[in-house]
Amino acid sequence: MLFTTGGKWVDLDVSPVPAGAEGSDFDQDLRRAGYREWESFPEQGNTTTLRLEVSRQVQPSRTKPLFCICVNVVAAYEVVYAESVPALMQLLSQWLPAVQGAAVTQLLGSLEAAADKKEFAHLLTAALEH
Repeated sequence: MLFTTGGKWVDLDVSPVPAGAEGSDFDQDLRRAGYREWESFPEQGNTTTLRLEVSRQVQPSRTKPLFCICVNVVAAYEVVYAESVPALMQLLSQWLPAVQGAAVTQLLGSLEAAADKKEFAHLLTAALEH
């Protein structure tokens, strides 16, 4: 699926990132298709239950969308595309509140599980530093 600058979803006839051989790594498939990691929400290293990883075409062309967005959950992912920066920004403005909500929910769960006040303070400090 491609999200257009006009704010519409369009089915793609062919995936801009063809699947590699069985068992291939999606990141390798992305690189072969000309995409490179651009940004992730939340930042890399954060282990939230929902994250968005955005990759950008290295050599933009009219034949492939500018951005690839990988929507990651704990055990699976889905891939969508945005054709331009305005399309990406519109998509992020709609989806980032869900990502933020998942991160806050996970943080609150961690804080509830804190065995003592010292661990609670450590978790809170770590969360505020990110």
